[in-house]
Parts: sequence; C-alpha cells; structure tokens
Amino acid sequence: MGLTSISGRHGRPGQPRAKAICDDCGREEVFPCPVGEEGQARKKIQNLGWSMVSGRLRCPKCEANRKVVTPMKPKLEDASEPPSPSREQKREIMALLQEVYDADAGRYAGGETDASVAEVLGFPGRPGWVAALREEFFGPDGGNEDIEALSAALKQVKGWCEEVDSERARISGELAALDQKKAKLEEVVASMLEDLGKIRRAVGPAARLRAGVK
Repeated sequence: MGLTSISGRHGRPGQPRAKAICDDCGREEVFPCPVGEEGQARKKIQNLGWSMVSGRLRCPKCEANRKVVTPMKPKLEDASEPPSPSREQKREIMALLQEVYDADAGRYAGGETDASVAEVLGFPGRPGWVAALREEFFGPDGGNEDIEALSAALKQVKGWCEEVDSERARISGELAALDQKKAKLEEVVASMLEDLGKIRRAVGPAARLRAGVK
C-alpha cells in the first residue's frame, strides 16, 4: 500500500501517473504525477484530501474516521482543574504529537494544530498544554501542510493574475494602435469621397456618362 508509480495503461498515453492505496481500507486513487517524484506525489494526494501520518496513508473517509474515532472521552473541566497537564495527559500529548507533527519540516501534518490535538485528547480548552510540549520536544508552530499547500496555491494564482494583467495591458495597447490606424483610414476615405464629389460636380452628367462614372 502507499504511493506507487503505475504503467501508462491506467492513464492517457504519455502521461505518467501515480496510485495511492489507503493503508486502512485499501481504497485506490490514480492521479497525474511524474515517475519517481515521491514528494510531489505526497503533496498532490494530500491536496485531494488524503493524509500521511507517521508513514501511514489514509483516504479522506478514513482520515475523517480517525479524527472521530480516536478522541478519548472528553474530560470535564472545572475551576479546580490544575493549570498544567497531569503525567498521563502529558504522555497522551507526546504520543499524539509523534503521529501528527513532522519534526524535520517543523510543522504539523495535514490540517492538525495545537488546538486539534487538544480537542482529540479531550481537553479542547487547553491548546496551551499541547503548545508547551510541542515547543519543548518537537519544534516551533510552523503551521501545517494544509497551510503551506494553500499558501503555495495562492502564490501561484497571484502570479497568474499578474500575467493576465500584463496580457490585458498588451492587448489594450494593440487595440489603441488599431483604433488610431482606423481613424486615419477613415480620414482618407472621407477625403477621397469629398474629392469624388467635386469631380462629379465639375464634369456634369453627360461627361460622367461618357467617362463611365456614375
């Protein structure tokens, strides 16, 4: 299971593709991707809603089930609750951080955050507990893969907008030049029509008939 490159028979000729197989349910999804580009394949499949946590690939449905099934029963908080997590809560936070935080990249995987980890573990009002342990043992709050993917997509779209603006400016310049050329041609036509009128009036009807001019 996981991500693999596949033969051309699964896609259009000449278009390399990759196949993702869910490690939980076995669902398969084929998508365009250059052969051997594992990093690009991971980004593309995550943009399709899949997740890669601790080397385990899950389809959107299984990822949603993981977030629903794994939460422990919420613990009721009251005014007497201590300002810091218990030893057991620390162990739970550390265990889940090992699954959802990419220490090498300095960010969370998928769309996880300090708040989502706290919510999964049953103390949604205590994201600070997660932040403290994450900062000390794993790395900074460098966002997550979803934020990075959206930021990259936004940058690309902004670049396209700039290209469109540049193309519009070029076309507007060409249209202005054509308008000027058309105006000059219309002036020439008007002048020629005026000259033709003068000639007709000068030669008279009989002369025009002899000359074949109507």
